[in-house]
Amino acid sequence: MRAAPLACLVVVLGCGDEGPGPAPPAPPAEPWDGGPLQVADEHQFSYAATVQIDSVDLRAETSAPLRWGELTTDLLGHPVDPLTDLDLISLVAFADLTQDEVRAAIATDSLPQSEVSLFVTCEPDVPECPLGDFSLFGQDNDIERYFEEGSGTWMLTLASGEVAASAQLRKLLFLRPVAGIEEGAASVTDGSSSFTVNADLTGATGLAAPLGVAELEVDWSALTIDGLGLDLQTQRIDQLTLARFGGLTLGDVEADFLNLEQIGDGYWELALDGEATADLSAASGPDGPFPGFDGGAPWLLALRCSTCRSPMPLALVPIVPWP
Repeated sequence: MRAAPLACLVVVLGCGDEGPGPAPPAPPAEPWDGGPLQVADEHQFSYAATVQIDSVDLRAETSAPLRWGELTTDLLGHPVDPLTDLDLISLVAFADLTQDEVRAAIATDSLPQSEVSLFVTCEPDVPECPLGDFSLFGQDNDIERYFEEGSGTWMLTLASGEVAASAQLRKLLFLRPVAGIEEGAASVTDGSSSFTVNADLTGATGLAAPLGVAELEVDWSALTIDGLGLDLQTQRIDQLTLARFGGLTLGDVEADFLNLEQIGDGYWELALDGEATADLSAASGPDGPFPGFDGGAPWLLALRCSTCRSPMPLALVPIVPWP
């Protein structure tokens, strides 16, 4: 199999009778001391993620049609338009990994480039591309010749964004080459793949912050682990987000974790460049600059990596506004 580098696999939930509103957050173990907000490992959330990816058998060494025109939702269950939202269509092969190993590595954001034995792309005008039309830098590589039984794990990836290193992964499908079966096609549907998260926000220690103060410095240089408990590389952080969840509890947020942007009632962002501190007054949102924290609702501070494979934030910290 001809090898090609992979820049990055980018990888990426009711109503009842009205009653008393949600209880205010519990006071932090230590109140705000007047200095920068110091984020430490005790403030970090934790999570476990699983990735479900279907597998389709195709006749080996044939240029089977690969289709995604019926797709309406992405890995996170969010709407996707197969005609306008998908910019990067790629086929990735892993010679030495099983499908289960690829699933596990994507879920934990631990899939090394060294495991990729082939990375080719297709640029169709319609939501369909024959396997043989995938190529490396536009060259005709006769990819179907390498689609042999026993050649490893093959995966079709659909992403938004034209540059692999920063594209947002939207859908996945395994393709398994099998010799001697009838020729067929593979279709990516809403059920072809999904990303599921079990997040724990309530187990983290709330970070104390003052009420109504916008000019606050936050410092995460002492943060050493991500949400999986793995070593955190702070230089990968390129975005800070503040979110308010009025009328909800942290438990409610946990239950609808993949829809944080949809269920929050306040949202502010700040672009970063690898630094480990930020001035929250520089964050802005649809309603203007960050006004400071108020009480009576959960707040979260997220530190993200826009070019990482996983859609999960590198850090997610519950904020407890307190006098």
